[in-house]
Amino acid sequence: MAKSLSSMLDVLMKQGIEDGIFPGGVALVTKKGKIEYEGAFGNSMITPEKRTLSSDSIFDMASLTKVVATTTAALQLIEDGKLTLADKVSDHFDEYSGNWTNKEATIEDLMAHTSGFAAVYPFQNTAKNQAEVVNVISSLHAALQRMYEPGTAEVYSDIDYILLGRIIEKITGTTLDAYCRDHIFKPLGMNDTSFNPDRKLEKRFVATEVYPDRLCLGTVHDENAYFMGGVSGHAGLFSTALDMHLFASSILRHGAYEGGSILSTSSVEQMIRQRRPAINGTFGLGWQLNTGRNIGPFGDLFPPGSFGHTGFTGTMIWMDIPSGVCSILLTNRVHPSRNSPGILRFRRLFNNIVASFLL
Repeated sequence: MAKSLSSMLDVLMKQGIEDGIFPGGVALVTKKGKIEYEGAFGNSMITPEKRTLSSDSIFDMASLTKVVATTTAALQLIEDGKLTLADKVSDHFDEYSGNWTNKEATIEDLMAHTSGFAAVYPFQNTAKNQAEVVNVISSLHAALQRMYEPGTAEVYSDIDYILLGRIIEKITGTTLDAYCRDHIFKPLGMNDTSFNPDRKLEKRFVATEVYPDRLCLGTVHDENAYFMGGVSGHAGLFSTALDMHLFASSILRHGAYEGGSILSTSSVEQMIRQRRPAINGTFGLGWQLNTGRNIGPFGDLFPPGSFGHTGFTGTMIWMDIPSGVCSILLTNRVHPSRNSPGILRFRRLFNNIVASFLL
């Protein structure tokens, strides 16, 4: 049988399950808005019972929350004249300004992961409730709050996006989930995308890790996001492959969709511009970039200038605007535990096949 995109991705997805990289996954590949490949494989849950995964299964998107929800929302506020990239982070938290040791970090630093803040911190072990999280950040030991001078290094950080999500809430006067629902998901018709998804959809939920006290099934896997009520700028979003296609299609059209736009062309261009070339930074605004000098989930054949993001639970989206190609891979690789590292290489293999046929 002649090789084809479908046959090769089918084989790869089945091999990923056989090798124990993930129990199940949905893959969706598009070019200029046309679906070139779609497949659902394996199980959405293997313990305490087996459930077959389907193409409309709802995944914990993990850190894809950062780009699909929080980055998009922040750029919308910039377009609305309510936020600038040069804003100091500390200026948006007047009640804590006296405690900041990291006072030079900007909104751009948060989005490019060059803020100086630590990568992560177990707020669930320190804060008494969600409202105290920013207070805990402001009072962190100086070595944790300001690990390096902002702009001089790149450290991928959940704290960056926890802060950015809270800034969005302060500016808009509403919760991050409500803002994103009304200004991103509804306009794009992303009807299966939300924080804290409706429990009526439980049969479509994809299980993630089995913790000692809970099975993550429709509840966010990330410990800090769970502590924060399931809504945070760094994690908490749930969605499907088709809804990711709707979102990506708009980005590939420079923010436009039929009937309007979620972002301007200028915002999209700035979003995928390398922000810190002097330190060989690999991020634009939120999005990871193929700079031509880095190794990443894009593999070996996606061109420099392509961009995307991954999520710890096993999710990925990768795009290239000139060709209009989008690669979406959603898996539950942390079910029932997070002990399988094979997803890193698997993503590269997946994108190599996609690029070899469509680019």
